[in-house]
Amino acid sequence: MSNHKHRTAIIAWANGSALEYKNSYGVWWNYIPMDFSDVLDIRIKPNEDNISEIHKAKLLEIAELKDIINGLERNL
Repeated sequence: MSNHKHRTAIIAWANGSALEYKNSYGVWWNYIPMDFSDVLDIRIKPNEDNISEIHKAKLLEIAELKDIINGLERNL
């Protein structure tokens, strides 16, 4: 089973971070979560207090991608 597209944003939101979504014009707006639809582009709202949280989320995404790549390489 794969992870939810917005897994890191959901975790950050649960830990108190504000979120933003990108509208159809490419502009980021404050997001009050009602759902975490896969069609939305959602990110952790950047600010001085949560830069480390964003960094951790990106490192987690990189680690997950590395796991996927390693799995694909094992199947070659």
